[in-house]
Amino acid sequence: MKQLILFLGFSCSCLLATAQYKPYYNLAFGVRAGSTGATCGGTVKVFVSNSSAIEGVVGYFKNGLSGTLLFEQHVELFGRKEFQFYYGGGAHYSSSTDYQNWILMDSRILSYEKAECSYGFDVVTGLEYKFLGLPLAVSVDLKPAIDFNNNGGYALGIDQGLGLKLTF
Repeated sequence: MKQLILFLGFSCSCLLATAQYKPYYNLAFGVRAGSTGATCGGTVKVFVSNSSAIEGVVGYFKNGLSGTLLFEQHVELFGRKEFQFYYGGGAHYSSSTDYQNWILMDSRILSYEKAECSYGFDVVTGLEYKFLGLPLAVSVDLKPAIDFNNNGGYALGIDQGLGLKLTF
């Protein structure tokens, strides 16, 4: 838990330190609904240049907490700034008192249980639409990840997500 708090503190300080740039929107707060409980939660996105952003997601799930930090590159679609394609990568960490991670692969469920923490690497690709005249953005994404736990196990997965953010 101490490591997660340090990770989140560092992430927030990086986000606040880079809040001086001015792309289509500068800062967004919102929620992300992922396909697993560990990837659902609050999100903060800060643009660090006109086309690059850092996004942090903090999730709460049964007996646990997770944090993900992603670096994203944005590309305009259809010649309109409100339509964005983004891609990037990052890392995640989760801590739990009764953690269970699973993946369905080739009709088999691979699982590990009772791991107190896990960490891993993420890749993200998605689409975002910023509504004109409203401080609102909606996004859909795919986030493949590899996850390692403190018992030496690992899992591979693809997380689908839907995001809704207030923009500033």
